[in-house]
Amino acid sequence: MKKISLLFRILCGLGKSVYINFKVLPFLQAIKLPILVSYQTRIYGISKKTIEINVPKIRTGMISIGIFERSDGIMGPKHCYFGTDQSSKIIFEGDFAMVYGGCLKASGSGVLKIGDKVTFNTHSKVLCSHKICIGNNVRFGWDTTLKDGDGHPIKNEEGEIINSPKSIIVGNNVWVGAEVTLLKGARIPNGSIVGYRSLVTKRFDEDNVIIAGSPAKIMKQNITWSDK
Repeated sequence: MKKISLLFRILCGLGKSVYINFKVLPFLQAIKLPILVSYQTRIYGISKKTIEINVPKIRTGMISIGIFERSDGIMGPKHCYFGTDQSSKIIFEGDFAMVYGGCLKASGSGVLKIGDKVTFNTHSKVLCSHKICIGNNVRFGWDTTLKDGDGHPIKNEEGEIINSPKSIIVGNNVWVGAEVTLLKGARIPNGSIVGYRSLVTKRFDEDNVIIAGSPAKIMKQNITWSDK
């Protein structure tokens, strides 16, 4: 049944997928249809200037947005958002999947770089207005949020902006649990886990740790995890 449902979403979104590929990619990449989106994916502002696939070999469907189903029992909207403005950029460096209900957005000169084998479960939001870098083999649970700015500038009495955006860095082989929020300045080290509903607002440098809490702190060291 799930395979039939998956095929249905691919076929229903085929026209939109063809349109997106030829709109944002060079012809020799576009004909391979590396980007598949559901018909419920809302597209804003993307162009050849703002979307890049940087891999040695392009494959059909290596990037999917709104195609795969969410975890069993998780309900909510199925629409996805995939958008940029003309001053920002999203760079894919390998396989990527965002389950339906998610948002992938770069704006305000932001650069969003996504590594290989990165997945987001449903209702996740990536809002980049400065710089967000996600490594390889990273798993995000449902309803996670990455946001590298505050959305509105705050000025002091001298008129100086006091809440400038800061980069978010997620290392390789990282598992980010459900309902986690990574805000500006967050850094998740290689081989680490971020626990359920954690709020991360600062840099962590020690690899292979469990980070949890609000605000988050290191709970365990020298851990390993596997997605198998």
